[in-house]
Amino acid sequence: MKETAYNKLVRDRIPEIIRENGDECDCQIMEDDEFRKMLKEKLAEEAAELIAANGKAEMIDELADISEIIESILETEQIAAREVAEKRNKKKEARGGFTKKIKLISTKEK
Repeated sequence: MKETAYNKLVRDRIPEIIRENGDECDCQIMEDDEFRKMLKEKLAEEAAELIAANGKAEMIDELADISEIIESILETEQIAAREVAEKRNKKKEARGGFTKKIKLISTKEK
């Protein structure tokens, strides 16, 4: 029997799906501090997958994963989506958005 180590956060039904496929898995429920850390690691993993995505369908799939992770972070950290939206709007007002597609090449200090 081949064993593969993952040591990563997975969606809630993944152990059930693995077992339904006739395989075995070893899982544990994390403490809050570890869970917070793993959520951030999962966000980075999914962001990398978004960068590697080819085509709209793959991008939608990865954005859905990222959205789910962000929702979990908000819940875990007890942050209201409204708070994030307000901060986003303030930043956009102060510094703009990304609609102009500006790429900063360099700066020179005076």
